[in-house]
Amino acid sequence: MNKHDWPLSMQHDTFNALKADMDMVLKTTLSNMELKGSDKAKMTVTVDISLDMDSAPDHSFSAYETTRNVIIPTFKHKVSSVMQIKSEKTGVLGGEFELVWDGENGQYLLRELTNGQRSFYDDDNDEEPQGNVISITGRAAAQLPPPAEDVEYIDLEPDDYSYDEPEDD
Repeated sequence: MNKHDWPLSMQHDTFNALKADMDMVLKTTLSNMELKGSDKAKMTVTVDISLDMDSAPDHSFSAYETTRNVIIPTFKHKVSSVMQIKSEKTGVLGGEFELVWDGENGQYLLRELTNGQRSFYDDDNDEEPQGNVISITGRAAAQLPPPAEDVEYIDLEPDDYSYDEPEDD
């Protein structure tokens, strides 16, 4: 091996640029993981290799200018990392409501279940809706629209519902 030879090995200096890029991406990824509280990341290294045919001067014959066929390799690398940060909020809408179908507006409604008593502060316009509003469990359930296709339904147990009483002003 002479001074113009570059061994194709990760243990030699040939791929120093790749190793430096790996170190930089690793350092950045670890720093971001610590900063954002992530406990998982994935680092990927790819090397694309292409071999092209070409000709080069043949120096073994000093008297004649001849060429020889050579293979010119190219090594392109890419170092990347992916860190998944998941952000979510949860909530529940439920409690003392019944599900009803409003045929006039073509939509489902939540109706608060009441004990039937009116208070002095109730507005006279807060009467039960008239017209096409029907209880889902009532006899008119056949008037409901057909169920949507490709919808995943979740069965909730009664303990999965919660309702916070509004605070009095």
